[in-house]
Amino acid sequence: RMKEKGCRWYNCDEMIAERLGTELVGKGYTTHNLAKWMGQPFSDGYIKAEKIYLDLEGTVVEKICDELESYAKIDVPLVVDTTGSLIYLDKELLLRLRALTKMVYLKIPEEKYDRLFENFVNDPKPVIWECKYKPKKREDPQNALRRCYKDLLKFRNKRYSLLADYVLDHSLHFSPDRDVEELLNVLQMYFETKA
Repeated sequence: RMKEKGCRWYNCDEMIAERLGTELVGKGYTTHNLAKWMGQPFSDGYIKAEKIYLDLEGTVVEKICDELESYAKIDVPLVVDTTGSLIYLDKELLLRLRALTKMVYLKIPEEKYDRLFENFVNDPKPVIWECKYKPKKREDPQNALRRCYKDLLKFRNKRYSLLADYVLDHSLHFSPDRDVEELLNVLQMYFETKA
């Protein structure tokens, strides 16, 4: 909805999918097809796909930083829609992006993790597990995925909260009735008081 309001939009998943090119032939550049290409942490080829994805993510974020640094002045609001795996990128690159933008983390409370897992199963997204998928002996893969997904979200919650300039509460960003202008005003007021 922010793009409709005139914000410049960088969608990192789409930019990664474009760079995969021939890897996604016949699949298209959608996030769902990117998830199919990557597979699950127990899938053959997942570790290789995870590495390729993270390398491409680093390239995409570098390109965004280069572009932002080349502007004399940014005259329209912009959104860098990062992936959940941003936290695994090189620290120098993260600091560079942070210096060029205000990082807002859309926090998800733990009581929403089950619903997020169901969304993940029904509408897969590419997920970097970074060794967080650890099935127990004789554990059903789907049960292990559910348990480890929650652990992954807890880990990411902590990391993103440390990286963010502002943590936006779930009640503010999740409501379908919430107006984009209202969210932008909340953020603008916060950053103006910090300036």
